[in-house]
Amino acid sequence: MRILALDPANACGFAHSDGHYGVWNLTTSGPEHGGRRLNRLADLIRQAHADWGFDRIVYEDAGFGAGRGQLHTMAMHNELRGIIKATACYLGLPFEGYKPTTIKKFATGSGNAKKPQMIAALKTRLGIETTNDNIADALWILELAKSDYHEAEKVKKARQRAAVVKPKQARMF
Repeated sequence: MRILALDPANACGFAHSDGHYGVWNLTTSGPEHGGRRLNRLADLIRQAHADWGFDRIVYEDAGFGAGRGQLHTMAMHNELRGIIKATACYLGLPFEGYKPTTIKKFATGSGNAKKPQMIAALKTRLGIETTNDNIADALWILELAKSDYHEAEKVKKARQRAAVVKPKQARMF
């Protein structure tokens, strides 16, 4: 399965399962319409599909936790996530988002890993050197999508929930 992985932000990291990776610049400037960044992302995803082809889009689902206290950052992540989903729909492709803590735990063993740790783990575990945290995140999202780790974590959490014994409520009547 060919996969496109995205780390959505103004500097949007991308990684493709055939080896392409880098950063797409989505920033707007001057008199450029603020929504242009959203069109640019959709155009770049469609162009990547035309150039490299892929069967699935995966991305960091950082909508609610990103930029805690920074409403502008949270709104931007949510907008970009919506564009990813809409473009996947346009292309007729499945999509899946991964929580930042899941990506970090997969890459480093810690859900609280910082950017330098993610970059270092990329070199240590995958032999890829970069100084760009957007590229590192996109490559880890791709690796996570290719693994069975995410599914194993879902099963583990479901088992933990099922194992919790809920106290019975006393009947009133």
